[in-house]
Amino acid sequence: SPIGASEGGLITALRDLVFRLNAPSGPTVDIYVSEVSRLGLSPAATEHLYRIAQEALSNALKHAHANAIKVTLNVEPERVRLEICDDGQGLKDAGPHSPGLGLRTMQYRASMMGARFEISPYGRNGTCVICDCPRAEGQRA
Repeated sequence: SPIGASEGGLITALRDLVFRLNAPSGPTVDIYVSEVSRLGLSPAATEHLYRIAQEALSNALKHAHANAIKVTLNVEPERVRLEICDDGQGLKDAGPHSPGLGLRTMQYRASMMGARFEISPYGRNGTCVICDCPRAEGQRA
């Protein structure tokens, strides 16, 4: 079901998702959101960003063998930056064409928003999935 495209809908949906993914047996999942009145993203971009977060979190939980996963949504003047970082060791060797990780789907979603998508090392063995999404013109604080 599509998330509320209203401002704040994405943040609420992400907080919800993180809350649901915290299981007693699994890694801790935390979320940090920079306080902001408006994200300045189109409803379509909002949806894409949420789906990318969903996919990246699912990867981290399934494949990374992480103890901790951190979701960060940073709202900067020019862009909204989504980061999903884990302290595991699962995705390090996953190239963009690894089956089952949905990386191509995430890259495709990012390209639809004109966003930059990258996977980078984090900490000793962990992984960060990063999506830099430009804010819509006229929506900047």
